[in-house]
Amino acid sequence: HMGHISQILEKFGGVRPMAAALGKPKSTVHSWLVRGSVPDDAKAEIIAKSDELGFGVELADFYPSLRPGS
Repeated sequence: HMGHISQILEKFGGVRPMAAALGKPKSTVHSWLVRGSVPDDAKAEIIAKSDELGFGVELADFYPSLRPGS
Protein backbone atom coordinates (compact mmCIF):
# COMPACT_ATOMS: atom_id res chain seq x y z
CA HIS A 1 0.00 0.00 0.00
CA MET A 2 1.85 3.06 -1.30
CA GLY A 3 -0.88 5.55 -0.51
CA HIS A 4 0.57 7.26 2.53
CA ILE A 5 4.02 7.72 0.99
CA SER A 6 2.41 9.14 -2.17
CA GLN A 7 0.45 11.62 -0.06
CA ILE A 8 3.62 12.80 1.68
CA LEU A 9 5.39 13.11 -1.69
CA GLU A 10 2.46 15.09 -3.09
CA LYS A 11 2.83 17.66 -0.30
CA PHE A 12 6.35 18.29 -1.61
CA GLY A 13 5.16 18.26 -5.23
CA GLY A 14 6.49 14.84 -6.19
CA VAL A 15 9.67 12.75 -6.15
CA ARG A 16 11.98 15.32 -7.78
CA PRO A 17 11.00 18.32 -5.65
CA MET A 18 11.19 16.25 -2.47
CA ALA A 19 14.61 14.86 -3.40
CA ALA A 20 15.81 18.39 -4.15
CA ALA A 21 14.41 19.75 -0.87
CA LEU A 22 16.14 16.99 1.11
CA GLY A 23 19.35 17.04 -0.92
CA LYS A 24 18.95 13.34 -1.70
CA PRO A 25 19.19 11.47 -5.00
CA LYS A 26 15.87 11.11 -6.80
CA SER A 27 16.46 7.33 -6.80
CA THR A 28 16.52 7.31 -2.98
CA VAL A 29 13.18 9.07 -2.68
CA HIS A 30 11.71 6.89 -5.42
CA SER A 31 12.84 3.74 -3.59
CA TRP A 32 10.84 4.85 -0.51
CA LEU A 33 7.78 5.14 -2.70
CA VAL A 34 8.33 1.70 -4.24
CA ARG A 35 9.03 0.11 -0.86
CA GLY A 36 6.15 1.95 0.76
CA SER A 37 8.24 3.03 3.72
CA VAL A 38 10.77 5.66 4.73
CA PRO A 39 13.78 5.02 7.00
CA ASP A 40 13.41 6.54 10.47
CA ASP A 41 16.31 8.99 10.07
CA ALA A 42 14.75 10.28 6.85
CA LYS A 43 11.33 10.70 8.53
CA ALA A 44 12.84 13.27 10.88
CA GLU A 45 14.47 15.09 7.95
CA ILE A 46 11.23 15.10 5.96
CA ILE A 47 9.25 16.49 8.90
CA ALA A 48 11.87 19.19 9.59
CA LYS A 49 11.98 20.24 5.93
CA SER A 50 8.19 20.16 5.73
CA ASP A 51 7.97 22.46 8.76
CA GLU A 52 10.47 24.82 7.15
CA LEU A 53 8.49 24.88 3.89
CA GLY A 54 5.04 24.87 5.51
CA PHE A 55 3.87 21.57 3.96
CA GLY A 56 2.34 20.15 7.12
CA VAL A 57 3.82 16.65 7.08
CA GLU A 58 3.72 15.10 10.54
CA LEU A 59 4.90 11.84 12.05
CA ALA A 60 1.37 10.37 11.95
CA ASP A 61 1.46 10.67 8.13
CA PHE A 62 4.05 7.87 8.08
CA TYR A 63 1.80 5.60 10.16
CA PRO A 64 -1.64 5.66 8.54
CA SER A 65 -2.75 2.69 10.64
CA LEU A 66 -2.53 4.89 13.75
CA ARG A 67 -4.88 7.47 12.30
CA PRO A 68 -8.41 7.44 13.71
CA GLY A 69 -10.88 5.84 11.35
CA SER A 70 -8.37 3.93 9.25
